[in-house]
Amino acid sequence: MNDQSSCLTHCVMPPPLSVLMSVYNGERYLASSLDTLLDQTFKDFELLIADDRSTDRTREILMLYAAKDSRIRILDGSREGLGVVRNLLVSAASAPLIAWLDADDLAYPTRLQKQMRFMQDNPEIVAAGTSVRVIDEDGAVIKTDIRPGDHESIDSELIEYRHNAIFFPSSIVRADALDQVGGFRNEFPVGCDTDLWLRLAEIGKLANLPEILLDYRWHAESNSWKVPHWQRERAMLAINDARRRRGMEALPSSLQTASHAETPRCKIHDTWSAVALHSGNPATARKHAWKSLRLNLTLPRPWKTLALAYFPLEDDRTRPALARPFVSAIRRVCFAVSRWLDSHNASNESAGSQGNVADRSAI
Repeated sequence: MNDQSSCLTHCVMPPPLSVLMSVYNGERYLASSLDTLLDQTFKDFELLIADDRSTDRTREILMLYAAKDSRIRILDGSREGLGVVRNLLVSAASAPLIAWLDADDLAYPTRLQKQMRFMQDNPEIVAAGTSVRVIDEDGAVIKTDIRPGDHESIDSELIEYRHNAIFFPSSIVRADALDQVGGFRNEFPVGCDTDLWLRLAEIGKLANLPEILLDYRWHAESNSWKVPHWQRERAMLAINDARRRRGMEALPSSLQTASHAETPRCKIHDTWSAVALHSGNPATARKHAWKSLRLNLTLPRPWKTLALAYFPLEDDRTRPALARPFVSAIRRVCFAVSRWLDSHNASNESAGSQGNVADRSAI
């Protein structure tokens, strides 16, 4: 056998791209997410998926997909934290570029093709995300989020803790840059993406493609919604660590106050309904306002959200004259209920606070 045929037999060229995904109990959305990857216009990639000891049908779904597509390789996570499982994936990846997708999000068909071209055309960029469309658990649109494209704006948003400057599941990263900064740090079980972007920003440039190339799913079981205060605390630790490295003062300690209590589901739906209304998605706003009220009728904001989602103020000029007094009355009632509940809840909280002070004095 000559040298050329020997190389063809024994040397396998790595693909130009590794797509990485970690999943834990992701059976509800996993197949849909995988389908969006396998339907990409860019085909030359390996897909590494770490099953982080799931207890549902996740493993079964992964095995079915791996049997049908040779690009898929399944790894076993150890349930030791997000940083650990992501580093496991990075260590197994063979390509010079690494793209990420979460097991509940949906990549648009041209996402990988456009990000590959962008990274090839801009060698100074070490990591790039995209703008996203935010959807709920059922795929209803909550809002669109157009991210800043230039490095200076992204780094400023990160270091000042103003916004999620790069959506992690929309990102593509250079493998050598990941290696240079040491990958993910295990002390950040949440907030590890914020820490990574800040460290990458110190060795190269960050970017976002302005085009929406991902459906980013909000669901009530994610840490971002169940324990947002914990997420905020870890992100603040990463930001202040970066500020120390850069010779900057730490952000105010008031921003770091954290409670690890879970957010009630009624308040999660309340927030989603308000965001959807503000973003011009009244159907989604109505859906989550009703969900919120079914769980807790005493929340003030959903009453106002429902009034404005069903009867927008901007529609009054085109509304039939006979309907206007009726619509106006409904809105006034809903606004009045909202104000009363707001005042009533505030009074109860104040009374409870005074009672706690009295209890402590008695002890």
